[in-house]
Amino acid sequence: MEWIISCGIFSVIAIIDFVVVQRRRLRYKRMATKLRAQFVPQGLFKTGKIIGEQNGKEFLVETYTISSGRSSSFRTSIHIECTNNGIPLIIQSSFLKNFPDWRYVFTLGDGETRVFVTHIKERNVPVPLEHRAQLHVENILGPLKAYSGVGKPIRRGTVYVASDAVTFTVRGILGILKDAERIKQIFPVLETISSNIEANPVV
Repeated sequence: MEWIISCGIFSVIAIIDFVVVQRRRLRYKRMATKLRAQFVPQGLFKTGKIIGEQNGKEFLVETYTISSGRSSSFRTSIHIECTNNGIPLIIQSSFLKNFPDWRYVFTLGDGETRVFVTHIKERNVPVPLEHRAQLHVENILGPLKAYSGVGKPIRRGTVYVASDAVTFTVRGILGILKDAERIKQIFPVLETISSNIEANPVV
């Protein structure tokens, strides 16, 4: 009897999840049309992706889940093509609010985490920029100051500069995907970062 109840509960959860995903897929399809892009399905229980081109650079919009222990949360990311021959960068939107606020921009490197009375060395963790790199980043990102703040496209979220793309990521699903105009406003921000990094990488 218990296994029948368990199976019933599991089936209900699966059906609800399926319905939610299908509604999200419809939203993605409408958004793809507004962005003059292509919707790419990824199976019945996945939302799918939006792929297109903006001013000669490929872009990708996707939603995914981040799990930590028993909890999980959604992320929505917009990626734009970039060839970065320098160091990776992590730029939180607060960096631009009081430009330049170096508490909110990092690269990846070796760091230490304190556990009780000892320190554990970690690789590829966010670490502060060296002063030389700070000056370089300040020159590259100076034009973006106008894009941050109340009502601006990157008023919250994080920009990641990797070796092959510039990515803007925010928590959640609905907010950014209900507003095609906001996505269109984010494109020039990422394009500016991509072009500046390609022309003058931070090394």
